[in-house]
Amino acid sequence: MNSNENPLFSIIIVSFNKPKVLIDTINSIQNAIKTVSFELVVVDNASSENNVILINKYFPSVNLVLNDKNGGFANGCNIGAKNSVGKFLIFINSDILINEDPIPEMLNIFYSDKVTGIVGCQLLNPDGSKQPSDFRFPNLFFRLIQLSGLKKFILKILPKVKSREEKHYETDYVSGAFLMIEKDIFFKIGCFDEKYFMYHEDADICYKVKALGKKVYLYNSSGVIHLAQNHEKLDNNFVFFNMNLGQVIFYKNNYSTSKLKLLSIISIIFFSIQYLTDLLLLRNRSDVIKKVIKLYSNALYTKN
Repeated sequence: MNSNENPLFSIIIVSFNKPKVLIDTINSIQNAIKTVSFELVVVDNASSENNVILINKYFPSVNLVLNDKNGGFANGCNIGAKNSVGKFLIFINSDILINEDPIPEMLNIFYSDKVTGIVGCQLLNPDGSKQPSDFRFPNLFFRLIQLSGLKKFILKILPKVKSREEKHYETDYVSGAFLMIEKDIFFKIGCFDEKYFMYHEDADICYKVKALGKKVYLYNSSGVIHLAQNHEKLDNNFVFFNMNLGQVIFYKNNYSTSKLKLLSIISIIFFSIQYLTDLLLLRNRSDVIKKVIKLYSNALYTKN
């Protein structure tokens, strides 16, 4: 069932290039979601490819909002929310394929627990394996594990250690690739913080919702595929820098100045070692690592 005069849901997608994947995502939404009324809002972040032309051609019922710049994921989501009419907002990445509609069960979580603030969805890799979809809030202990290189080892054994079979369960925060929230709550907490370009805006919004006394749940869906898995990778300069930028913004927004300073000191030490190692091994990574060290240095001497 697609949009009507009073849709219960507004599904919001931020679009930036990669039109074929976007079209597949929209098709999967329209084919899979039949039991609830919804409108589909697509915010195009000034794509240089033919996203807008294809949406107008094949999906005339879509509420297409044209952004005059690529202001990032948080900015695009906020624009979409301001142009929506549904009681609930569902933010879905433009590389999601829905084979089995999770929305009725996610809605049941809201109705069964009145203090529910956000419900996320278990995401799958294209091969059907589970993708990390819920997380703990950033903290200094796990930052040490991440920077020391132990994170990769833990991620390999994590599915065996932390396989959860509950239909849904409470967690710290859920992936923003598929996130449901009541529109009133979304605006009450001030929407997504647009200082985040990408990464950690989902942690931030869940932290704010929990500060209201609300709960965050993950629904253990088995039919939602996320085509791109965005982990912190040293071989991806954009992801590497923005992941670290997200860390700094999150600590500034939500934690004490002392925690921000400790984060900065730990990160500066580890990345300085990485910088020197890359210089010695003649790796072409020194520029972005130097940029990240400067990011943490600025945070170290900036009042929270």
